[in-house]
Amino acid sequence: MKTLRKVLSALETLFDAGWFSYVKLSDETGVIVEKKDGVTVLPFIKGGVEKPFYLLHERMAATLSLAPTLCSLTGSIDGDDSPFDTALRELREEAGLVILASSLYPLGEYIHTYKGCTKKTWMFAANVTNAYPVEAQGDGSAVEKEAFCQYHTLADLVNCQDALLLASLARFQNMYPRDFQQTVN
Repeated sequence: MKTLRKVLSALETLFDAGWFSYVKLSDETGVIVEKKDGVTVLPFIKGGVEKPFYLLHERMAATLSLAPTLCSLTGSIDGDDSPFDTALRELREEAGLVILASSLYPLGEYIHTYKGCTKKTWMFAANVTNAYPVEAQGDGSAVEKEAFCQYHTLADLVNCQDALLLASLARFQNMYPRDFQQTVN
């Protein structure tokens, strides 16, 4: 049985950006194929501080609009890195925060189901209450050069359009209710 990755890799590539490509399908349409699995991170601060509690990335998301959009912190898994290693790296690169691996809350996997996507994303919440600040470096992409991180309230999150962020929030609330409650009081 052929895997979707094998089928898509045999099609004509119209554009290749390294971590994703755009391939031509037999019906003359195209589809984006993401080549690497990834992570998404929902940083939070536990209660005892003034609101807001969640750290979000504000960046241009071409699939949503060209205006800055609230997004989760995301990144591709490189080489032999584990999802945990990647989550810690992305938190450091995009938010400038260093935490212990024990401050990550695994939220399971998210399987992208749109046509042609072969990507899996591991989801994490991250307690950054006692994080060590460093300079956020980004990954050098044009999108990240214009992006920034800012804390937001729960009300800001529920109105965002990022499916990964909303799924992370729902799973965090369901899987770690005591810790979630400390972010909304």
